[in-house]
Amino acid sequence: MATRCAMIFRASSRVRCLGEGIVASRNRGKRKPNLRDLSQEHPTRSEKDSVRAQAIADNASPIVAAILGVSLVECELDSLLRRKFKRQDDETWSILTGDSGPLGTLSAKIIAAHAFGIIDDVVRDGLADSTRQCIEI
Repeated sequence: MATRCAMIFRASSRVRCLGEGIVASRNRGKRKPNLRDLSQEHPTRSEKDSVRAQAIADNASPIVAAILGVSLVECELDSLLRRKFKRQDDETWSILTGDSGPLGTLSAKIIAAHAFGIIDDVVRDGLADSTRQCIEI
C-alpha cells in the first residue's frame, strides 16, 4: 500500500521516499530479526557477567533477579545440550527449541539434560523447584 512520504517521514526515520507515494525500508535487503531470532543468539562472556552482576546486585528486585537467574540457567542448559547433538547447526537447533519443538520449554531442557547425564537427580530436582518458584512469583 502506497503511503505519502511526508507522513512516513514524521512517523519513522527508518524509511525513505522512492518517488511519489512509494516507500522502502532502509534495511538494505536484510530482514529485521524478530524476538525468536534474538533469543537464539548466544550471549558473550561479558554479557553473561553483566546479567549475573545485575541479578545479584543489592538493589535488584527479587522478580528481576529471578528472571535473570532463570535466563542464565536456560542459556547454560542450551549450550550444554547443544553439544550432545550430532547436528549442531542453527536451523536444527531452532526447530528443536522452537515453540512446538521438543526442547521448547525450560522444563523440557531440564529433563533432556538429566537424560543425557549432564545433570544429576539433585540438580534436576533443584532446577525444577527453583524455576517453578520463580514462575509463581
